[in-house]
Amino acid sequence: MFRLKKQLPLLFLLIAIALSSCDGRGKKGRTTQQDLIENKVLDTFTEPIKTVPKDYFENVTDTIFSNGYQMHTKFYSSMKTGVIVADSADLKTYYRAILIDIKVSKDNKEIFNNTIDKAFLIENNIFNTTDASDYLVADFWLDNMDHEDGFPVLVLKYIHPKTKNQKLFRFNFNEKGFLLEPVD
Repeated sequence: MFRLKKQLPLLFLLIAIALSSCDGRGKKGRTTQQDLIENKVLDTFTEPIKTVPKDYFENVTDTIFSNGYQMHTKFYSSMKTGVIVADSADLKTYYRAILIDIKVSKDNKEIFNNTIDKAFLIENNIFNTTDASDYLVADFWLDNMDHEDGFPVLVLKYIHPKTKNQKLFRFNFNEKGFLLEPVD
């Protein structure tokens, strides 16, 4: 018992040193991500993904035809949906879906007003469910120069980002609505 009294201060000193050296002051301001970067482990948890288009874009066009038709189009990127394509083993690309709002009228009477998106494509039997999820709008243009009746025609170009296959569709608008036909 007498011996324990002599070693008690030394024991308290060792406990105080142990507790004061393990207080975590060095890591207090560091984040988990910084620790992972420092230990070169972050790359095992993350993978580089390129986004196309990187930011939101929008293109609005109003066209008035000489025969009374009016076409309003809004071409924009969806910030919620898209397709991920593995370009290589270490790089993936996220292609944002492109949506098109189309409104066609003649003499202030609305003929067509809809958003061309995956649901529209499936509902109108343009694509099956698999193709609708894989193909994205690449471009669109008005093509009414070769039609003698003067009805507005919108051509939509779809592309499969992985295979680069393309499909063209022509929307023919008239007083009764629209007719969709694939372009070969």
